[in-house]
Amino acid sequence: MYSPPWFVFKPKLSASGPGRDSFRLMSKKTYTNHVTVWNVRHMPRGCGTWPSLWEFGANWPAQGEVDIMEGVNGHGTNQATLHTTSGCTVGGSRSITGTSVGTNCDVAATGNAGCPVLDSSSKSFGENFNSNGGGFFAMERSSAGVKVWFWPRHASNIPSDVLDGATSVNTANWGTPMTDFPSTSCDMASHFGPHNIVINLTFYHVNSNPGAFDWAYFDIAWLKIDWIIQGIAASLLVIFLVMECKCSMYWC
Repeated sequence: MYSPPWFVFKPKLSASGPGRDSFRLMSKKTYTNHVTVWNVRHMPRGCGTWPSLWEFGANWPAQGEVDIMEGVNGHGTNQATLHTTSGCTVGGSRSITGTSVGTNCDVAATGNAGCPVLDSSSKSFGENFNSNGGGFFAMERSSAGVKVWFWPRHASNIPSDVLDGATSVNTANWGTPMTDFPSTSCDMASHFGPHNIVINLTFYHVNSNPGAFDWAYFDIAWLKIDWIIQGIAASLLVIFLVMECKCSMYWC
């Protein structure tokens, strides 16, 4: 539903039905090397919620997966992860602000855990994120690897091109990323193909507790996608949307 100036996505379900299914909004277009910047005002939180902003390729995991924002139950901090086939690792010294909790990105070797990095900012996920007014997530994928950044809403170091939603960005000015998955021990061309971008909200234990999910919704001011061709930003797609996944007393 379009309600200027927002798009609102809210499933209509019957009170006598089985309840609300998990939700996935996926881009029709696919992207290879690119930058995404997410201006998120509110993310789903609460016990039984599993929100994520991510992207993946066909024939998973052959063309890889990048998790930009992910967590469960509204607890802890954001986790950014790569999921790949064998031969992709991120060992060695990296200049990152987050904490690595795995270096082998192969899903078969890690029970699908991949190679996650936890954000050091308490404002990067859940209620702390929401109470601070949200923030900005950004991801750069290039032949050199994958990088993820996060800036809380009122941080003094938010790059001007991110804060202003500029029509072009310069990631070289963004400072140390939350995580860096370099291509030195993970060949990007053989592990990552064209990706669909996904906004995801998975529920569990919903039917018996619909009132507990009043805050289980995304409010995304905008998502900007910048294609990179041989290191040059080529074009820009801007999507303005608000997603609402709230519960009533009968369903969620």
